[in-house]
Amino acid sequence: MTAHVFGIDICDYSTSIVSYADDKAFRFPTAICKEKDAEGWYVGEEAYAMALSGRGVIVDKLLNLTIRGGTATLNGTKYQGAEILKYFLRLIIDISLEKLKVGYPDKIVVSIPKIDMDIVDRITSCLVDLGYLKQNIKVISRCESFIYYVMSQGKEIWNNQVGLFSLTDAKLTYYELKVSKSAKRFIVYAESKDMDEGFNLDLLNNSAGAKMADKILTACADRILKKKVFSTIMLTEKGFETLDWAENFKRIICSRRRVFSDMDLFARGACVRGVDLASDKPIFNFICICDGRLDTDVSINIQRKDKEVPLMLAKAGQAWNEAKASFRIIADSVPDIELHLQPIDIYKKKRSIKIPLNFMPARAQKAMRLDIKTEFKNAGTMVLSLEDAGFGDIYKKSEAGLVQEVDLWD
Repeated sequence: MTAHVFGIDICDYSTSIVSYADDKAFRFPTAICKEKDAEGWYVGEEAYAMALSGRGVIVDKLLNLTIRGGTATLNGTKYQGAEILKYFLRLIIDISLEKLKVGYPDKIVVSIPKIDMDIVDRITSCLVDLGYLKQNIKVISRCESFIYYVMSQGKEIWNNQVGLFSLTDAKLTYYELKVSKSAKRFIVYAESKDMDEGFNLDLLNNSAGAKMADKILTACADRILKKKVFSTIMLTEKGFETLDWAENFKRIICSRRRVFSDMDLFARGACVRGVDLASDKPIFNFICICDGRLDTDVSINIQRKDKEVPLMLAKAGQAWNEAKASFRIIADSVPDIELHLQPIDIYKKKRSIKIPLNFMPARAQKAMRLDIKTEFKNAGTMVLSLEDAGFGDIYKKSEAGLVQEVDLWD
């Protein structure tokens, strides 16, 4: 039986929910309103209507409010951003469930513009407080949603590069995906960039403004797409609900390429990722490299049965906020621990970093035991902890230890 999965995409301007069961999407402005002199809460367009009528106080841009740890005062009560986001998530999920006539989802995957540990923790805590199990919640980047959306399509969609333009009010973001396939590895890369060409969507309300907007986007697309081979161009977000205003832009992106428009693309990609996570066996067999994922293998060499073999501390494609390792080794007659960093990009050089063990007390041969722990501050910084593990009753564990940050990138 297929798990009941919700994919949710949140940005400051809009939030989409997609149910995998029937592929229906529900979209809300990312805003919430608290009724004056009452306990009622309203979201989306209803929130704006309440505020315009003077019957409520509205808070918008909830993701940014939560990220910066901000507060909002509603009817004399101060609320933390994360608390308001929790009310918002509860309401949009309940509204969607009511329209779908289904029960609560087994798994929720939330897509956000950029991965940051604090916001990942806050969103996860919000959903846990609403009754969902932590192991059934996943927060991913929009880049990762984009990857899973594209890779759920036919090969003809992604056999060359795939570009995606996302246009919201005053913000244009470009995403690019490419596939690298060999006998050993199937790798999918995606990256994003906020473009300088963003503009206020009010510009589209008159013909002169629309012509200017078309000119801006056309020049941007021409610069990005020329000299590259794309199989598909995709469009998403409010600015692309219609393309009646963008004749020249359409001409550029449609030249010898497939073009698709999906206003809920990121939520659908999050939903596909949720189904993949809920399956007994992974549906997709590729290494995902994007915002929120590591792009470098980290290992040390150890002796096992008289053979030198690599011990992996972290693998490219892992979510960096989940990439934690813990090992106990015997450092026998070696002056240091040597880390091997192998970027998955073949054009980047492999590097080695030596961590001296001179902080350890002197021990007899084969009696120096070390506890190694690793975690990541971000995709490019690993925190390595080394601690003396002692050796039974012969050598008691000491306070000797070392914590060092390791930069994965030059």
